[in-house]
Amino acid sequence: FGIMAYQPSSTWRLRYLSNCLVEGIFPSMVMGGILHGVQDVALYGGRPSLRGWGTYSAFLYVYRSTMCPMEAIQGRESLLHNGLAGGILGYAGVQRGLMAIPFVDSSFFYRYPQVPPAVVGGVVYGGIAIAFGSFSGKRI
Repeated sequence: FGIMAYQPSSTWRLRYLSNCLVEGIFPSMVMGGILHGVQDVALYGGRPSLRGWGTYSAFLYVYRSTMCPMEAIQGRESLLHNGLAGGILGYAGVQRGLMAIPFVDSSFFYRYPQVPPAVVGGVVYGGIAIAFGSFSGKRI
């Protein structure tokens, strides 16, 4: 039936998962500050705030933390992990009214009332996550 693929040990998976969760803290904080500065302050003329920085940082950390178990289970990084994590967070964020849907005009939902906004949010944020993952050299 073919050659079995390499399967990492459960000890390796646990170690990878714990390292992944801890190592994601600092980069999320830095990128959260950059995103807050660019989007809220520079584009919309807002004021820098700890709340804005914290919101972006927390979102990025949760995004990264959502990918960690997928990578630990499969034993490698993948663009699919990025897409699933971004899609899950986009769906949940739009469903709860915490996030808007970028690149989609509100008239879309009047023309297509059968399409739930949360699904569109999941697709859009999943696509954004796949794009950013591909910029870092990840493959499917």
